[in-house]
Amino acid sequence: MREEIDSTLRVLVKHGCTHAAMIEYLKRTSATRPMRNVISLMMLIATGVAVRPTAAQLCSRGCPPCTYRHTLTENFDNLTPPALPTGWLATNALGPPPLWVTSNSGVPNPPADTPPNAAFIDNPSVLSDKRLDSIPFSFSKYTSCAQLTFRHNFNLEASDIDPNVGFDGGVLEISTDGGNTFEDILMAGGSFVTGGYNRTIATDRGSPIAGREAWSGNSQGFITTVVNLPVILVGQYKLRWRMASDNSGSSEGWRVDTVEISWCSGIPCNGRPRPTPAPRP
Repeated sequence: MREEIDSTLRVLVKHGCTHAAMIEYLKRTSATRPMRNVISLMMLIATGVAVRPTAAQLCSRGCPPCTYRHTLTENFDNLTPPALPTGWLATNALGPPPLWVTSNSGVPNPPADTPPNAAFIDNPSVLSDKRLDSIPFSFSKYTSCAQLTFRHNFNLEASDIDPNVGFDGGVLEISTDGGNTFEDILMAGGSFVTGGYNRTIATDRGSPIAGREAWSGNSQGFITTVVNLPVILVGQYKLRWRMASDNSGSSEGWRVDTVEISWCSGIPCNGRPRPTPAPRP
């Protein structure tokens, strides 16, 4: 019963919906639930016992009442390789070409999640630091449930002995100042819902991301990563897929595809103006 109550509290408590909105939401969500659960829920709200839910709980059923879902997507398909989408930027902070490109063939296989193209970077046998930055995006005052979802296929040099150690790896970073500075998505306050980092990069081989958690080894095809994004009300965001290699050994590389940034926005239920009642005669 507690799980059923919590699932409804996620929205109501977080967004402070008006009493009328609460009742309407209860009508819609409790149609198939025992009445005792609805009564328990209303008592918890009335007595203030209900606790604030986590961001992951809040977003697990989509956008809260009175808000709307927005998305930005990129599948790299309406392009002729090696061109990147407009606004996306590839740079090599260290190491030789190539830079990140769009690709429709080669390894790791398959070359794309949604054919024909995916973004691709190689995994060389020399020191490198290769970066792919997204277009900028921003959030409004009433943003919630911001998430990034993408599919990726990687085969990056890793230890054959220790399954927790990687030598070359990929990380996800975020900027909240328009691309001037970046930090790891976890350090910035984000969190992985699924498909998070799987290894830690060795510290004795000179990697630019030595000691950091990263994706490394062989994903055995495309996997899905979902990330809860930190929401800061000011500033312009950018995401960065960053592949770094050490000075020995190489592998096939990293492919990224089917990128979606989604968020909910809108005035919360308790923020909507109420009509002024007409005076009584």
